[in-house]
Amino acid sequence: EEGIKLSDIAQHHPNIQRLNFINLRTFGLVIDYCSNGSLDGFVREKTSNYTLVDVLNWGYQLADALSFLHSNNIIHRDVKMQNILLKDNS
Repeated sequence: EEGIKLSDIAQHHPNIQRLNFINLRTFGLVIDYCSNGSLDGFVREKTSNYTLVDVLNWGYQLADALSFLHSNNIIHRDVKMQNILLKDNS
């Protein structure tokens, strides 16, 4: 039920991944493909080139998304670099 509420709310913010399918029996989620993987993996890659502007942009997008969730009485409870997914235009 909470996942369905989150899915409905997520449709309204560009930095929150849309849930395409939720399996409540086994707790599975299907989301859109994020070609750059997680922020953790991206930062750990030796070939990754990112600037201070990139880092500030990621921080702004994360803060904006969390603020949006909190304003809708939703708490993520597991914010970490492995759970931050990067699309092509991240």
